[in-house]
Amino acid sequence: MRKQEYKNYVASYLKGLSESGSLRISVLSAEAKTNHRLMDSLALYCLLFNKKDLFIRYVDSPYREEFLRLESEYTPSLLFDFTKIRNSYESRAKSKIYDDDTKAKVWKTIRSCLKEKGLSNYRVYKTLKLNPGNANAFLKNGDTSKLSLENIKRIYAFVVEA
Repeated sequence: MRKQEYKNYVASYLKGLSESGSLRISVLSAEAKTNHRLMDSLALYCLLFNKKDLFIRYVDSPYREEFLRLESEYTPSLLFDFTKIRNSYESRAKSKIYDDDTKAKVWKTIRSCLKEKGLSNYRVYKTLKLNPGNANAFLKNGDTSKLSLENIKRIYAFVVEA
């Protein structure tokens, strides 16, 4: 799985915070009046996706003035807190690294159990109804990018119980 770009992460983060699930600036600015967490994400989204005009059109003061100042000076903002969004993005990226390490450790255990119990890769992916190509890439070569952590846990449970 590819690493998600920060710009796209901000869009999905904003969509997740929104009750409507929309990325329309007019809808989000109306929602931001009651959901104050949304305003930081909305401002960052508009900066990253070059939707500054829409932000200025739909968002009320004092956010509008602060947005204009932030856009021109690139100095720390008093109203917007982008650190929460950045920390969330970084923790997600780190969790992927952690997941890959976990997958690699579980793969070694799965491989030893398969040899010990004489199970074939075919039996594993047929019984669990997994994609044969992805399952084989993981089971033979330890390619952790081919399967999700959930599917690897399913394989582990199957192999240990068999």
